[in-house]
Amino acid sequence: MSLLKTLLPKPSSTPTLPLNSLQCGTLLQSLTNSKSLPQAQQLHAYVTTGGTLRRNTYLATKLAACYAACGHMPHAQLLFDQIVLKNSFLWNSMIRGYAVNNSPSRSLVLYREMLRFGQKPDNFTYPFVLKACGDLLLRETGRAGSRFGVGWWVGGGCLCG
Repeated sequence: MSLLKTLLPKPSSTPTLPLNSLQCGTLLQSLTNSKSLPQAQQLHAYVTTGGTLRRNTYLATKLAACYAACGHMPHAQLLFDQIVLKNSFLWNSMIRGYAVNNSPSRSLVLYREMLRFGQKPDNFTYPFVLKACGDLLLRETGRAGSRFGVGWWVGGGCLCG
């Protein structure tokens, strides 16, 4: 993160050197891996004000994936909606983001939309589609069981009472 602090300007200053798309993408990947939302927002502001983000599908995709990984789905969705050419990396990032952030229904809606747009699922798609299906099944099972005085827990057992 010290590299990011060196490269990105303080809120009231200007950067010491301009960053190109590839450098910004590399920084975004690092921020995605560390789930550093404040720094991602700072980099987002930098690429937006500098004009680097305009019509740059690569950076917009990386930024949306970063927001999704950080659990900030509203920003991820805004970026996703603005990207015309959506690749499998972007679709998977969004499906995963919703699946791991307690929005399994939204995850499955995106999956169906992905198929409708002709994008083929891959090995990175299925685990999170299955997670979303499982989460919805647990919710439905919990609702049904509670009507009969049965409580369920994630370990797969039940408590009757």
